[in-house]
Amino acid sequence: MSFTYTEEHPPDPEARFEFTEDGFARILDFAAARFSFVRFGDAPQPGSVLWRHDIDMSVHRAAALARIEQARGVTATYFFRLHSEYYNVFEWPTRDLIQDIASRGHVVGLHFEADPRQAIPDEDSLEEKLEAERAILEEVAEGPVEAFSFHNPQTHDLLRFRRDKYAKMANAYAYLGEAGYVYVSDSNGYWRFRSVPDVLAENLTKSVHVLTHPEWWTPDAMPPRARMQRCVQGRAVATEVGYDALLTHEGRINVR
Repeated sequence: MSFTYTEEHPPDPEARFEFTEDGFARILDFAAARFSFVRFGDAPQPGSVLWRHDIDMSVHRAAALARIEQARGVTATYFFRLHSEYYNVFEWPTRDLIQDIASRGHVVGLHFEADPRQAIPDEDSLEEKLEAERAILEEVAEGPVEAFSFHNPQTHDLLRFRRDKYAKMANAYAYLGEAGYVYVSDSNGYWRFRSVPDVLAENLTKSVHVLTHPEWWTPDAMPPRARMQRCVQGRAVATEVGYDALLTHEGRINVR
């Protein structure tokens, strides 16, 4: 069965059913049986996979995938945003989840996003910003931050920064095709070009760089936009529950 789609030939709506926790586990089982899992900073090796998660929307979903990976004895790198509109790394429950992911043997990385109002003129400026944000995330994670990836790299043409390392962190975008890796991503919650299962199956003797976004991999199947809504609504509900719990704890009247 082929899972290959293009922008001109988008996926059948039923393809969304691949994007579940069970689907992720099946892909991971296939990879774990055939590839060695490596980290950023390692040179490409035949039969190795470099697995990365860019946490755009949900640290809770990231923690769920981290548990699935730990159960299979494999590790990935988790890149967290400091400026996300979907989660706040400084909230105590979110900090706890980030630290829990690291405790399972996974690597913490920075999902760096440039200020859309101000361009980054050169490598020195980029490195200064990365150093400042790495220090913040290391305090949150209570551990080292070993790599970074760009969020929306088209902003200010961030992909022009192609050194292997900046601010003592490996640059995820230096680990693409020209560096010896076969690259594949689940961007937008469907297979835009090639599917992860296809690419893994066709490159058993090569080194593969897989990018996944945890928000797309939910317990039950649903369209990508509904997955985004799940993240937004889950955060809203948690905020409301926290408000009610605080008033109850303090013995105050909850006026409705």
